[in-house]
Amino acid sequence: MLAEAIGKSLGIAALAPFLDRLTFETPAKRPLFAAEVFVFEGNPLLAHRLLETIELDRLTPDERVKWFGLVRKSMTDGSAFRLLSERWRQRRLPRDLLSFFAQLAQLVGRTRLHDAVWREIGRSDG
Repeated sequence: MLAEAIGKSLGIAALAPFLDRLTFETPAKRPLFAAEVFVFEGNPLLAHRLLETIELDRLTPDERVKWFGLVRKSMTDGSAFRLLSERWRQRRLPRDLLSFFAQLAQLVGRTRLHDAVWREIGRSDG
């Protein structure tokens, strides 16, 4: 999609004059891009809803980092923690996001979980 390519190379703000022309299919076909647009437009609730639906194993590592950044921008600490915690328990949280999850666990006061996630990271490295 041309709009997504422009957003990647020039930043989402470069699309501001054209955002009203995006189709209704964009969220279904390009949920990560659509979530980024919703965050930019100041609509974190729609971004939140889209981000919850994205299957992280279908994203590249760079896209997963972007996903996490959008989660942090569109959700409260508690909501972000619950989303990542659920995926971690279901073994659906990719390894490259574990350190982010551990930091978030510490941020919301879940020290034991923070430590458990770091132990898991350590076991995977060894």
